[in-house]
Order: sequence, then C-alpha cells, then structure tokens
Amino acid sequence: MTTTLPPAGDTRTAFRVERLTATIGAELSGVYLGDVARDETLFAQLRALLLEHKVLFFRDQDIT
Repeated sequence: MTTTLPPAGDTRTAFRVERLTATIGAELSGVYLGDVARDETLFAQLRALLLEHKVLFFRDQDIT
C-alpha cells in the first residue's frame, strides 16, 4: 500500500509512504531528513509514521 502525504508546508512537495509488510516497515521517498530539524510539522508526521510502522527506510539521503 502506498500513501502520499500532504506536504509539511505549502511550498514542499508531498512525500510517499510505501508499506513494506502487513505488520512492520515503510519506505519513504520525497522527504529530506535535513529538513526535519527546521520543520516541526514534518517531524511530527515522521514520528507518527515511525510509531505506526515501527521501522522507516529513507532513500536518496545526502549524509555528507
């Protein structure tokens, strides 16, 4: 199941959440973890997803 969440702010594009199994895990795409520290709404959305799915996978992150 894939869900597209509304953007954290009106200027951002929505990010996608793809459930990996029926009980645990989801892959998120279209979200940059560097924005989390500056956006309380995005942080709250990701926290809620973590509580729901238990494990989150983030693709294409620049960690340099």
